[in-house]
Amino acid sequence: ETGVEALDIVPVEATVIPPADSQFSVVDQPIDSATVPSTSESTSSEASTVVTVEATTVDTTVPPTEASVEGEPIDGVPTPTVVEVRQERRQLRVLSGMAAMLAMMRDGGGEEDKTEEEAAPAVVPPSVVVAAPAAPVEAAAAAEQVPAAVAAAVEKKAEPVGEGGRKLNRQERRAMMRAQGMFEENAKKAEEQREEENKIEPAPTVGKRRRVCMETVNVSASAFFTESRVFSDLPTPSGYQPVVYGNNYVRSVQFSSGGRNLATTSQDRHLRLFKFDEEKCETFLTVSLPLGGLIYDAAWHPREEWVATSSRDHPIHLWNEEGERVVSFRGINHLDELSSANTLRFAVDGSRLYAGYHKYLRIFDLNRPGRQTREIKTWSRESGGQRALLSCIGVHPLYEGVIAVGCYGRSIGLYSDKSKSVECLFEIGHSALTQLEYSIDGLRLYAATRNDSAIVCYDLRNPGRSLFSLDRPGHTNQSFAFDLDGSDRFLFSGSSTGEVLVFDVKTGESQPKQRVKATESALVGVSVHPSRALLATCCGERIYRVMELSEDEEEGEERKKARMEEGGEGERRHTEEYKEGKQPLDNGFHIWKI
Repeated sequence: ETGVEALDIVPVEATVIPPADSQFSVVDQPIDSATVPSTSESTSSEASTVVTVEATTVDTTVPPTEASVEGEPIDGVPTPTVVEVRQERRQLRVLSGMAAMLAMMRDGGGEEDKTEEEAAPAVVPPSVVVAAPAAPVEAAAAAEQVPAAVAAAVEKKAEPVGEGGRKLNRQERRAMMRAQGMFEENAKKAEEQREEENKIEPAPTVGKRRRVCMETVNVSASAFFTESRVFSDLPTPSGYQPVVYGNNYVRSVQFSSGGRNLATTSQDRHLRLFKFDEEKCETFLTVSLPLGGLIYDAAWHPREEWVATSSRDHPIHLWNEEGERVVSFRGINHLDELSSANTLRFAVDGSRLYAGYHKYLRIFDLNRPGRQTREIKTWSRESGGQRALLSCIGVHPLYEGVIAVGCYGRSIGLYSDKSKSVECLFEIGHSALTQLEYSIDGLRLYAATRNDSAIVCYDLRNPGRSLFSLDRPGHTNQSFAFDLDGSDRFLFSGSSTGEVLVFDVKTGESQPKQRVKATESALVGVSVHPSRALLATCCGERIYRVMELSEDEEEGEERKKARMEEGGEGERRHTEEYKEGKQPLDNGFHIWKI
C-alpha cells in the first residue's frame, strides 16, 4: 500500500539532469513497488538531485503501458496517440536544431571554437523528449539579427567577423557569401540597368523637330545665303535627258532633325546632301546621289541623320549623312511585284516608316529590312474608303501609331497601325491633298492642296469641321510646302507668286502677317531650322520654250487660200523657230534669318 501511495504522488513531468561525467540509459521495466521510495525519501532525493540548467527542459512523460488504453485519459489527463507523439517529437526536433544553429551563430559558439566538452553530444534517453518552448522566439530573433548584420557588413565591404571580433565559422561564412553574392548581383543588375537607361535616349518629346519657339517673326528682307550653282552646272547629257534646256528646278528642301545637314531633291533625279555650318551659316555640298527615276518624296529620320527617299520603279532607300546607303525597303503588292511609294513619313520614335501607295498603307520596321511588316488596305468594295493614290501622311505627336493620310480623292483618313482599316474618314471640299501636319497638342490638322489657294485647319475633336483657312496662292499642280515653328503659332509657306508667307495661326487670320518677295518663279519648299531662327526655301518651276512661227506663217490662212487659188504649190512646211521663255531661270535654295 505504501508503494502504491508513493506512486500516486510522483509527478508526471520532472526536470532531471544527468551528471555531466556519467552516461546512463533508461530501460523500460515494469514498476516494482519495492523500488519506489517513500514520500519523504522522494522529496529529499528530489531536493538533492534536481539542478536547473538554462534552456534545457526534459519531459519525462511516462509512456502508456499495457494497462492503459491508447487515447484514454490517465487520472483525468488525455494520453496522446502514438502518431501525435511522433509528430510532436519530429516538430520539436526540427525547432531545436534551428534554435541551436541560430543561437550558435548569435552567441559565437562556432564549430571551430567548440571545446571537447561542448562538442560532446548530450545523451538523452529514448523515452525522453526534449522540449524547447523558446525555440520559435529565438529563431525569429536570430533571423532578424543575422540578415541585418550580414547586410551591414556587405554595405561596409569590411572583413566578415562576428561579435567581439571573433572569426566566423563555416556556416556563418557560407551565409555571408550567399548574402554577399546576392547583394552584389542585385547591385550589379541595378547599376547595369541605370547605365542602359542613361545610354538610351528618352522618347522624343512633342514637336522635337520644331524646338525653336518664336514670340515674334520678322523674316529678313533678303536671303543671306543662296546656293544655285550646283543646280545649274550640269554635265552634258547624252541619251535620255530628264532636264530639258538646263531647267533643273528644285522640288524640295528640308533641314535634318539635328540641324547639321540639309537635303534637296531636284528635277535631274538627284538627292543632294549639304553640310550646314551653324557658326558661319553656310552650306557645303557633301554628296550628289543619282536615284534613277523621278523622286517622289524624301523624309528625315527624327533621331538620326538619315534620310529616306522614294523614286519611280525603285525601292525605298535610307541614306546616312555621308551618302552611304544604310538599308532598303521594298513594298511588294498582291502580285508579288515591286511598288514605288508616293509619300514617306517616320514614326515619332523613329522605329517605323510609313509609306503611302495606291490603296495601300505599308509599314516598315527599321530593324527588319526588306518587305513590309504590315499593310493596311485603305479601300475595299464592302466598306469603301480611300480609293485614290495616297499622297501625304501626318504623324500624331502624342498618340503612338496614330496617323492621318490624305489622298488625291479629296478625303482624309485617320488610321492606327494596330488596326486593319480606317478608324475615321471625312471628305473635304478641296482639290488633291499634298501635305498634312498636326499641331503640337494633336487637336488640329493642317491640310494643303494643289491647284488651290488655301491651307485649311481642321478640328479633330469634330472631324470634318474646319476652324479657319489661310489664303496662300497656289494656282498650279505643284506641291507647295509649309512648316510650323516650335511654339505652334507661326506657319511659314511658299506660294506660286514667289513670296514667303508668314501666318499667325493663333489668331486664325486668313491673310498673312508678312510677305517677303524671294524669287520670280514659284517658291515650293519651306523648312524651319530645328534649333535656330533660320528658314530655308527652294524655288523653281517647269518652263516651256515658246514657239514662234516664221514670217511665212504669219501671212495667215487667207494668204494660203489665195495662193492655192492662183495655182501655187499649196500648203508647205515652214521652218519653226524657238526661243527661250521670257521668264529667267531661278533654281536653287535660300536661307533666311527670322
